[in-house]
Amino acid sequence: MVFQGRVLVVDDDPLIRRIFERALERLGVDATIVADGDAAVAAAQGAAFKLALIDLDLGTGARGGNVVERLRQAQVAPPTFVCISGSIMAAEHAPAGAFAGFERKPATVDEMGALLSRWNGDERGDTR
Repeated sequence: MVFQGRVLVVDDDPLIRRIFERALERLGVDATIVADGDAAVAAAQGAAFKLALIDLDLGTGARGGNVVERLRQAQVAPPTFVCISGSIMAAEHAPAGAFAGFERKPATVDEMGALLSRWNGDERGDTR
């Protein structure tokens, strides 16, 4: 298995959510995929996520850093938040301290598997 634990994905783009859903299913990863902060907080209630992949720009002015803050305030935050974006330049706009790291949005199953392996400790040598 590529990843040990549950994953929460927050992205406003329905096409991206579908790509992530298919990739995570093919990898056998237990994931919940939602479109916004309200749905993320609701999904995290009573769920034990190990990792959250959160789009930096959630459309209509919403920001991924705000979702991280809301999850932390609700005391349902996963231990690791990773900012995902289609632009490598987006990392410059991520709020300091909100995310453990930055990843480009994976477009294939192999790219998703590599991303999850990095945050599962396989390549970093830790247990994020």
